[in-house]
Amino acid sequence: MKYVRNAPFDADVNGNLIIYDRYTVGLSYRIGGSKESGVGESVDLLLGAQVTDNLLFSLAYDITLSELRNYNSGTIEAMVRYCFGNISSSGGDYLNPRFF
Repeated sequence: MKYVRNAPFDADVNGNLIIYDRYTVGLSYRIGGSKESGVGESVDLLLGAQVTDNLLFSLAYDITLSELRNYNSGTIEAMVRYCFGNISSSGGDYLNPRFF
C-alpha cells in the first residue's frame, strides 16, 4: 500500500502459484488511480520458469485499466534472476529474504 499527500491511494494485491517448484503463474491487481476510471489501475499476468537451479526467467504483462489505456496497449516486463553459488554446498536451499 502507498499513500502520498495530494496523490491517489495505491495498493497492490498479488497471488502466485508455484508449480512443480519450477514454474510460476500469477495475477496482480493494482487498486487506485483516478476516480474516473473506477476499476483500478492495472491487472498483471505473471509467468516464470526456473530454467536451471541458478537461473529464473519471468515475464509480466500489464493490462492498463485507467484512462491511460487510451494511449497504450499495456506493457511487458522481463526479469532474469541468477543466484550465485552452489545449491549442494549450502545444504540444498538458498537463503532468499524475499520469501520468509
